[in-house]
Amino acid sequence: MRTPKPQTTNVVELFIRIGLGFRAPRRRILGQELAGEIESVGSAVTLFKKGDQVFANTGLHLGAYAEYDCLPETGLIATKPANMTYEEAAAVPVGGLHSLHFLRKANIQSGQKVLILGAAGTIGTIAVQLAKYWGAEVTVSTAPKN
Repeated sequence: MRTPKPQTTNVVELFIRIGLGFRAPRRRILGQELAGEIESVGSAVTLFKKGDQVFANTGLHLGAYAEYDCLPETGLIATKPANMTYEEAAAVPVGGLHSLHFLRKANIQSGQKVLILGAAGTIGTIAVQLAKYWGAEVTVSTAPKN
């Protein structure tokens, strides 16, 4: 007698469809990672200005494959280093911007102790580097194979 498989794939698919659209994407322009130059900013924006070179992750907002996209200044967006190409910068958001986002929320300061779980993963590898850059004492954990 075979035991039935759990219906987790159906649940995951349902949540994806709720978030992105049932028959087709709600937003026809796909893409989450982008790199480019800021064309204009709103009057309340203080972190960025027109002409800044940035890279970002749009999340479920999508739209990164468009010529233009509008993002909040507090979103997953950062200034592109001058020695990095746009192509290189567009590849960073998956782990890099998430690391930056969470470490900013934690307000890491020099001399603080930071524990990074999953330090060999996409987010963890960059989180270790950023925490060390900000002067934190970093302790990590990872699977034995890493």
